[in-house]
Parts: sequence; structure tokens; C-alpha cells
Amino acid sequence: MSNQPPDEPANQVVQDLLARIREILVENQRLRLERDERALPEQAEDPRVAPLEAEIRRLRTEVQAMRAQLEAGLAERDALVAAIQRTVDRLSRK
Repeated sequence: MSNQPPDEPANQVVQDLLARIREILVENQRLRLERDERALPEQAEDPRVAPLEAEIRRLRTEVQAMRAQLEAGLAERDALVAAIQRTVDRLSRK
């Protein structure tokens, strides 16, 4: 109900995690391009790719968890604001 901005620290954490994911995705793509340019006969994957992919999966899971926490916090805040508004309305009618 309120047009208040989301909780800044939680929002910043999500933004930082998203930025880290983008960095890792760029690095991952760069490594894949390097591997393809080398055109190794056995097509062995660069050993740095697997850890980066694992980190991307971990960060995505962390971002999802942070978003869920943020949404729950925002819902709770909205419920409290609505309850306060109802109380103020009731008191102003008396």
C-alpha cells in the first residue's frame, strides 16, 4: 500500500550479488571462447570453467533466497502499515 522504497541494505545485497553473477558469467564466456580458440583435439574443458559454473549456481541460489527474504520483509512491512492505518482511521473516527 505504501510507496516507500524497499529496504536499502537488502536491496544493495541483491544488487551486489547480481553484479557478481554478471562478472562470473562474463569470465565464464571468456574462458569458453579461449577454449574454443585453442581447439584442443581432445576438447578438454578448461579446469577454471567448472568452479565458475558452480559459483554461478551458488550465487543464483543465494540471490533467490535474498529475494524471498526481501519480499517477505516487504509484505510484513505492508501489513504493519495497513494495520497502523486502520488503527489511525478508527481513532480519528472517535
